[in-house]
Amino acid sequence: EIASCLVGSEMCIRDREERMRRLLFTTMIPMTCLMILLLIIFWHYAGQYNKLSENLAVSSEFNLRFKDDLDLEMYYIAIGSKESSELEDVLGQVEDAQAIMQKLRQNTYHASGMKSLKSLESYLDNLKKRMIQLTEIKEYDKRMEFMDSNIRIITSLIMQEMQNYIYNESMYLVKVEKSLTQRVKILILSLIHI
Repeated sequence: EIASCLVGSEMCIRDREERMRRLLFTTMIPMTCLMILLLIIFWHYAGQYNKLSENLAVSSEFNLRFKDDLDLEMYYIAIGSKESSELEDVLGQVEDAQAIMQKLRQNTYHASGMKSLKSLESYLDNLKKRMIQLTEIKEYDKRMEFMDSNIRIITSLIMQEMQNYIYNESMYLVKVEKSLTQRVKILILSLIHI
């Protein structure tokens, strides 16, 4: 009788251990899968977030200095304080700006941002043409009028369009943050229900 009790309790212990293993197995696999999915989602959004942050930093820095620097250099050329031969240095600033636009294009994911970058590239091409035209004008008054009615207006348009780009990137950043928050909430609720 004692032997049968011992065998029965041993079987009961084995059954309990088997049930514990099954329970552990059925909960750990889904939990592990959800954790891996959560990590993948974080990795994806972290990459997007970093690129958007970089775009905002680059475009903000560009917007702070480009118009004032370029307008001043072109003013010096227009009044004759600098030689027309120094135009190449100023054109280099525009080419640097075009390179920045290409860099921003690589990390821009939405239509409104791409539209702004396309407009900016067009403005920069037009600006280069107008800068060269300015140096071909001989009369001082006509150069100054051309400076005001072309160069300064185009640099203002560039500044405004860059502000639009910064706004659009900021709004897209908010959208990415909301999406990440929603997905994390869904995953956490899924984990709780398991």
